[in-house]
Amino acid sequence: MRRIRWVLLAFNLALIAAAAQLASAQQSQAQFEVIRSGQFPERVIRSVTDATAASLRYLAAIEISLQGTFRIVLYDSADSFKNALVERGLRGPWWPIGQPFPGSFHLDMTRMRETDIPWFVSHELFHVAQFQLLGITGETHVNHPRNRALSPFMMEGTAEVFKLKTLEQMGITRYSAEARRLIGVARTIQTDCRTDPTVSYTRWYDLINRCGSRPIYDQAVVMFAYLFDNHGGWPKVIQYLSVDNPPDANARFATAYGMTLEAFAGEFSAFLGR
Repeated sequence: MRRIRWVLLAFNLALIAAAAQLASAQQSQAQFEVIRSGQFPERVIRSVTDATAASLRYLAAIEISLQGTFRIVLYDSADSFKNALVERGLRGPWWPIGQPFPGSFHLDMTRMRETDIPWFVSHELFHVAQFQLLGITGETHVNHPRNRALSPFMMEGTAEVFKLKTLEQMGITRYSAEARRLIGVARTIQTDCRTDPTVSYTRWYDLINRCGSRPIYDQAVVMFAYLFDNHGGWPKVIQYLSVDNPPDANARFATAYGMTLEAFAGEFSAFLGR
């Protein structure tokens, strides 16, 4: 009888522990709301919510937990999308399809196919996670002092690799295959459109204005995928984003990775054969 009581007690304690873990997971699970600026078919809304849920699952798997409720704002008018960005401090001439802010991201649905939705949702959602880890709050973040210590290759490269990893979980694409394809693309990019890990945001946007966004983002994917696969994966990314008030982008990178952006640029250039 005593043994039965001990077995029952152990069983009840296990149930309590499991319930506590479930409650903890539920508490750490971010909530989100989809705000529609215009009319959209329900299948579009479902695609947005499915991609968001998949992105949150992958975030949890790499031990990043968004806090509170974030908003996803969809626009059925390019002008409405641009006006919303201008109100939050952004200026052209290059306008993105998706734009993140602390606690939200905005999507110009007029410039994407329905099959593109998971690609944009997962990318922009990781930017929201970046802002949280960086400690950047408030809808208007453009002139936030912590933005001055960031590398565009890191910010966009991490979001792109997170996107590919999430899409792999969704059965849409394979990270390794896409990374290999983009290595080939990067090796053929003309000299005046090449970027490297040391570029500033000013240079980054100059390249986008001259060459278009895709070749610049493709290079960011290849650069960060190489860093990710050879220098610590997601734990190093979290460390990079969590560095407290570094003086500049190079110091942030060196604190996390133990080498300068220039040193990594040389290592990556040797890998790519430039």
